[in-house]
Amino acid sequence: MSDHRTQLLLQVILDILVKPDKPVASYLTALTGLTKESVDSRGVSLDAAIAQLKSCLPTTAILVGQNILQDVQWLNLKEGTDFQSCMDLAGLYRIWNPRYNSFSVFSQDHLAKVLLGWDLENMQHNAAFDAMKSIKLFNLHQQL
Repeated sequence: MSDHRTQLLLQVILDILVKPDKPVASYLTALTGLTKESVDSRGVSLDAAIAQLKSCLPTTAILVGQNILQDVQWLNLKEGTDFQSCMDLAGLYRIWNPRYNSFSVFSQDHLAKVLLGWDLENMQHNAAFDAMKSIKLFNLHQQL
């Protein structure tokens, strides 16, 4: 795949913050990257966020992510209607562990660090950046 096409795949098209109906007890900023100020200034209702997502999501889209089915269910998206299919990175990169007779599944950050060589040590979490990690990891899997 050419660098130009890879760059197109990594362009953020939509980055939305959902403002909850109820007060937030803790934003867990270190984990989520969210603050009261960011949610208050940029946040929209869940219904508005889903409507925006559906308006720019092609029905031919293949959704890629770590445990992506949970996101699909939470957003109430329908395969074959709102998008074509999805690809779960947890399934693509799982490793059989004969010692425990089960699969080992690694976090997306661990995969990005080990397979892509990314230093994520001091980076604040961001959902759009997670999406980019997912695409890079999916592209690597396709190349391998």
